[in-house]
Amino acid sequence: MELLLLDRSDLEQTLRTNPEGLSPSERRRLAKLDEELRKLMPLVEALLPDIADLRRDLGVPKSHWWWFPKRTKERDISEPESNR
Repeated sequence: MELLLLDRSDLEQTLRTNPEGLSPSERRRLAKLDEELRKLMPLVEALLPDIADLRRDLGVPKSHWWWFPKRTKERDISEPESNR
């Protein structure tokens, strides 16, 4: 599970340094994969009970939502799907 989160972080960094790095169809696929990752947040919490320590040790920015399962879950509850 950690590798999945790290890979998503690497991809985010690549996109920040090279915004044209993904085609429109690849960006749509990434959006769909992010939706699936959001659904996995309960599993992330269960498999990585020390995720807060990992975030701190790695210096994960708050913009990397996939490292913040509780915040992601709260957002999903309070925000209509059309706003995501």
